[in-house]
Parts: sequence; structure tokens; C-alpha cells
Amino acid sequence: MKFPFLAFSCLCLGHLGWSQTTTSGPPKQYWLDGFSRTWFTSDALLGNEVNPASISSGWNLLDLNPHVNPVQGVEVFAQIRVLNEFGGFFGQGTQVDVRQLRVSGVLKNKVKFNLGDVYLNQSAFTLHADEGEASDPWGHAFAAQRNLVAYENFFQGNRWRLQGAQANASFKGDRWIEHVVLDGYVTRPRGSRQLSESTYSPDRVLAGLTTALVGQKGWSGELHHAVLADLPYSGTVEHNVLNPVTHGLLHKQPQMNGARMRFTAEGGWSNHSWRIRDMMSGEVTGLSDSRKGGFAGLRFLVAAQDSSWQGEVAYREVDPFFRSAGAQSKRYDFSDLSIPSVFPVVGEEELSRSVSLFDLISDVTVANQGVSATLMPIAPLFDNVLPYGQATPNRRGAMAHIRRNFENAKVALRMSRFAELTGQGTSELRTFSAAGLGVEWNSAPSASRSFRVSAYEQIQHTLRGGSDLEKVELLTSNLTLSAALELLPQFWIECSGRHAIGAGHEYLNVRSELGELFNFQKTELDVQAWMTSLGIMHSLSKDVSARAQWNVWGQNDANRSSSKILASQVFIVISADL
Repeated sequence: MKFPFLAFSCLCLGHLGWSQTTTSGPPKQYWLDGFSRTWFTSDALLGNEVNPASISSGWNLLDLNPHVNPVQGVEVFAQIRVLNEFGGFFGQGTQVDVRQLRVSGVLKNKVKFNLGDVYLNQSAFTLHADEGEASDPWGHAFAAQRNLVAYENFFQGNRWRLQGAQANASFKGDRWIEHVVLDGYVTRPRGSRQLSESTYSPDRVLAGLTTALVGQKGWSGELHHAVLADLPYSGTVEHNVLNPVTHGLLHKQPQMNGARMRFTAEGGWSNHSWRIRDMMSGEVTGLSDSRKGGFAGLRFLVAAQDSSWQGEVAYREVDPFFRSAGAQSKRYDFSDLSIPSVFPVVGEEELSRSVSLFDLISDVTVANQGVSATLMPIAPLFDNVLPYGQATPNRRGAMAHIRRNFENAKVALRMSRFAELTGQGTSELRTFSAAGLGVEWNSAPSASRSFRVSAYEQIQHTLRGGSDLEKVELLTSNLTLSAALELLPQFWIECSGRHAIGAGHEYLNVRSELGELFNFQKTELDVQAWMTSLGIMHSLSKDVSARAQWNVWGQNDANRSSSKILASQVFIVISADL
């Protein structure tokens, strides 16, 4: 358990509640649920005579979730994992640990609370987990692999999994205010740990407060505030981050027959700095590298009453110095420290392989669960326009999104154009253009066999003028395909594919450990990355399913011919909700 004090607090609350139940007389209430998975893969390099290799791995796991209601309105939840890796014998490969622990409940029918492992999503500029480069707009392609990565890394929608306390309450308003909602949280994304013989990192705390008001005549508003801070006296390092962020929104929903509309105006600010701790006296002496930044935007959303169509138009400006650790942290780690678990070195020279499309989709180890105090590296091949989501700094521009739902089909179109507010290393400004078009087609309810086909293509173009040293031009394409056909009742044949192409060059930011920009690294892209999958899926019951797939994947970088890779994978997974 990472945080023994938190675990002890949860257990104490649960024990206290249990004691109250015993003395007051009502019977104890408890139940069990859980999840079980058997996973096996066999990976092999294709057409590689230099270092032919094949590796197999897998495990059986059981996540057992006991729920206990010691008193009315209080629940103690734990997730206990038993995992046995293939190759273990007589318990040598078996792990048993507490994966999650939480106490939740309602106080006086007013205040809902959670203590322990909590999942939080505040707003797109304060605390928000962007879906990341591996997402499929339709949610079907490589669903088994993406679900595996999400489950093992505690990904739940746009929420971050953190450890701490969260509470919220709602109140009826007076006069023109109908409802007031208050929500707050205090978490510890990182505890103090030893870095060297005499150096310790400090405790890192992330806390936030949200106030939402629902008024009359369609008016409503939100105010979000979040702070990421290192506690200087809990460690011995010199620099300790301090990053407060504020985000305000004002909504208006006019009444209109046949459609639902909402206008939104939003804005906010941030301050990112480092508190300096004197290494001799241990006292905090001041702030260093303080950077203030703001953002503002307008959005208009319109949708049919029956949800058959919807459209959105937005304009947004985000300052180059806007920093929000909770909103700009990425789901996937593209730093040099991120090493793929499958064939980490390739070629005659045994060069380290960078994270590829295959790793994003199926490698549990390259996913990121933590909140970063500085901007994380990006991968232009997959997203160069908004790599940090809506909170991407140094952007000014507009986007439009249209979606139409037919009886058995859906069509989506997304377009955006942004530009830099400030040139990086030059007075010339980059422009970013993106267009995405997707379609999904499902069988009619009366069809003898069910089927599903989906496709989504996204193209991004980055351009900057100037001299030969200043010019930037990068064109990328990401195509995602998925199809499934029910051959027999509850027996499906399914296939997926994704192809990424990048051509051109870009200058990536090089930052210090404190997040300060000090250099630019030219990156040439003439690369293709792909992954295809063909397999079967059988639903043994509503809660039990089995999949067997044959996957082929590879990457070809013309600028690094020695890192070319082509591989296959046998993928088998059996999942059961208990």
C-alpha cells in the first residue's frame, strides 16, 4: 500500500462504523463483486534474421471487491487482487495486494463524501484527463486492448484516480438562484520519498473547490479552483512547485422549440512558480520562475430535442504561459524514459525503440497515472494541434463539430484551425489545421445477422514560414477502422486497424526539470506505423466473454532504417464480471 496512513484512516472509519452497528443492533450488510481476467500474448518478430525472437507472457487475476455497510449511509469498499503470472509455480509467481480502498457515504442526507481512492474530474482547465492519442471516436477499434490498458491504469473516462478525500453537497437557492452545488477535494498525488542518501522529495498535494449555481431563465455558472503544491518542509529539495488555477464559466440556455441551445463564456488564469527552500536553513526564501497565464473562450452548442443531431462552434485563446498540472498531464508517456515492454530494442545495433502505435494501444506500462508538475513530451505523429487537450498553451483559434444520428448510422465531422500567440525561437507563428471525418453503420434491428462497421480519419497540418531554419511543415494522417459480424448467436468475428503516417519536420520544445523552455529539437518525420487485428469474440453469458486475436503491427521510419520493425501477436483474453 503506497500510503499506509490513508489505509489506516479508512480502516479506522470502517471499524468505527462496524462498532456502531454492533452496539445499535441493526444487522450488518455486506456483499461481494469483482472482476476476473485471463490474459495471454505471444509476440514474434517477422522477417528479422539478425535477432529473431519470440516472447510469451500473461497472467490470471482475480479482483475481489468486498462492500460493507457498517451503518446506514456508509460503505467501506476494498479491491483485493490475486494475480498469478504464467510461469509461476507453487505460489512463486502469485501476488496478493490491496489495489483500492475507499470509505464513502452520506452525512445527514446532505453531504456526500469519499475517503481513499477517488476518481476526479473538475473542469477542462483545472483537473481533467484528456482521452489521449489512443482514443477511438467510436470506441470500437481494439476495444479489448484499450479496455485492458484502461483497467490496469485506473482510467475512467476523463477522471484522474487520486488518493485523498472528496465531498460535495447541494442546496436549494433563494429568489433567482434555484440550486447551489459545492464540491471540494484534497489529494496527495505523490508522497515524500528518498532520492539519495540525504535528499527527500516533498509531499505533493492537489486540492480544489468547485461552486456551481443554477439560476432561473436558463442562466447558470461555475467557478473552479485547483492548486498543486509541494509541501517544502516535508522534503529536502530546493525547488517546490506551486500552481494555482482558476476557471470560471457562465452559461445561458434559451428556450427554443425543436432544439436545445447553450451559450458559454469562460475564462481563467494560472500561476506556475517554484518556492525556493534554503538548503542550509531549511526556510522558504522566495519564488523562482513565476509565470502567469490566462485563457478565454466562447462556445455555442445546439442539439435536436430527440438528439438526432448536434453541433458545436467554439473560439478559444490560451496564453503561452498558462500551466495547469491537473489538466495538461497526459495519459501516455512519450519521454525517453518510457521503454516499451515488447521488443524494447531492435536492429543490428540493438537500438532502443521509441513508443509506437502498438504500444499506445496495448502496452500497460507506457500509460501514465500521475499528475505532472511540468509539461510532458508530445508525439506529433498522433497529435500536434492540441496535444494537451483544450488546455494546450499558446493557441488561438476556432473549432466546429457536427454529428448526425440516423436510424442505423452516425456521421461526425470535426474541423479546427489554431495559431500560436507567440513565436517560439522566431517571430514567425505556426498555424495548425485539423479535419476529422467519421462514420458508423449498424445493422437494422430486424436483420438476421448483426454487424457493425466504423471508420474515422483525422488529418493534421502544421505550417510555419520564414527562413530555412524557421520553416516548419508537418502533415499527419491517422485512420482508424473497425468491423464486427455476428456469425452465430453471441459469436462474433471482429477486425480492427489503425494506420498513422507522418511526413515533414517539426521543432519540439526541450525543457528543463523545472519546465523552463531552453532549446528546440528538430524532428524529421517520414514514418508509417500500423496495427491490424483479426479475431473472434464469444459472449458465454452477459458477464463472461472470451476473445482470441491475431495482430500484426509495425513501424517504418525512413530516417531510422535500423529501427524498422514488423511483428505479430497472438492475443487471448477471457473476462468475467463477478
